[in-house]
Amino acid sequence: MAGSTLTQSLPPRVQRRQGQLSSFIQHSALYGILLLGALISLFPFYWMVNTSLKPSYMIFTYPPTMLPAEPSLNAYRYVWETMDVPRSLLNSIVVSGVGVAINVFFSSWVGYALAKLHFPLKRVLFFLVLALMILPQQILMIPLFLQVNRLGLIDTFAGVILPYAITPFTIYLCRQAFLTFPDDYVDAAVIDGAHHFQILLRIAYPIAKPMLLTAVVINFYWSWNAFLWPFLVIRSDEMTTLPIALSRYHAFADQRWDAIMAAATVVALPILLLYLAVQRQFVDALTMTGLKG
Repeated sequence: MAGSTLTQSLPPRVQRRQGQLSSFIQHSALYGILLLGALISLFPFYWMVNTSLKPSYMIFTYPPTMLPAEPSLNAYRYVWETMDVPRSLLNSIVVSGVGVAINVFFSSWVGYALAKLHFPLKRVLFFLVLALMILPQQILMIPLFLQVNRLGLIDTFAGVILPYAITPFTIYLCRQAFLTFPDDYVDAAVIDGAHHFQILLRIAYPIAKPMLLTAVVINFYWSWNAFLWPFLVIRSDEMTTLPIALSRYHAFADQRWDAIMAAATVVALPILLLYLAVQRQFVDALTMTGLKG
């Protein structure tokens, strides 16, 4: 109380300066924490790239160097010649691109129904979706593998893509996005003669575009880096995606750590570039998920 009284007794100019100093300290502390977190998060990626640019004899030098003294792209050339990067890259693009398009398209139908339609047991179905989000995906892989094998889809794109054509997480994101626009829009469109598929395409998708973009980015990240399920389904080298090709890469046997880090950089770089391209929409969309329940 005495401190508050003393502050109030100071001239307005001094009070303003104290407020500015306090605000500066708070913002500096916040930015410092965020910068530290960013450095910790980016350091493994930086070290991976740094190692890929070093000659093999400099990787295990002590003390380690933060910058390569003699940067070289020999490891990337070696990877390109020995790993069949173009084929694996094409397979990853097909699996991730087609899989994400199917996932977001059909999951958005379910999300729209849970957000805007009225039918029995709607809340029960939504809680079932939430329960499936908690369920570890590894539990489902044995029955999924048996079903895919029974359908003759082993070592095919369909066998990798179709089991995850609809996912609970994408349904949840789409539902939260569709809850952000009023039901009056839907009612007005129905009165004008539009059916729900038209409403979804012409009203819901444009309004929920940031959240749909977030769903695309997250699912693309998961699909691009997926290892366990493709590892179970893919048998031939012609069907390998980049993570599977990296796991089979013979550089592990040769202990070519510069080549291994270069291959890992090739796998990770597309995701980083995609996130940098859509980061603003990604952050804006994350704030939409908690607007309505």
